[in-house]
Amino acid sequence: MIPTELEMGQLADPDLPDGSELALCGFGPIVAAAKTSELLLKRRPDRVVLIGIAGSYSSELAIGSAYIFDRVACFGIGAGQGDDHIPADQMVGSTHPENCNPTGIIDLDSQSPFGLLTTCSAAGNEQEVAHRLEYNPDFHAEDMEGFAVAIACQMANVPLTIIRGISNRAGDRDHARWVIGGAMRAAWELAVKHAGSSRE
Repeated sequence: MIPTELEMGQLADPDLPDGSELALCGFGPIVAAAKTSELLLKRRPDRVVLIGIAGSYSSELAIGSAYIFDRVACFGIGAGQGDDHIPADQMVGSTHPENCNPTGIIDLDSQSPFGLLTTCSAAGNEQEVAHRLEYNPDFHAEDMEGFAVAIACQMANVPLTIIRGISNRAGDRDHARWVIGGAMRAAWELAVKHAGSSRE
């Protein structure tokens, strides 16, 4: 199971399911991809569960609750910003196989209806959320590590489950309204339940 260091601080002495190990993937997509690749190489797990928090785009995802996601994509790689943004999959040469299709959707091992969008920078307001949803209308929440961990797992041929607790509405930067501790605990509880059911 892989949370970020910030999220790990919300858990007090977490009990790990039998046969599981806990590791930190780091904060943001660059560190998360590099650290996950290192962990996969060193530990050779049978599968990976990424847990942590996310901001919700949709009223379907309640703040303080946790959800499993069935697909993850990336937003922000490309050219330009705002209305001038051109996604990477529309740029010349971006679809070359060695690029791993940086804005392609990665399907995960889950039956959930929810999609997760990984961004390099969290949405700062409702306008930014609306702009991201113009390109990705079928996604329900945003994080900053999911796609990076998914790419690393895909390259290593290791199954991945992503579980995120919803700490806030995406675009809301007032931390007084965030529920980080409750969201992280909900994500951990769902991860432990998922680990148990996957062994049955």
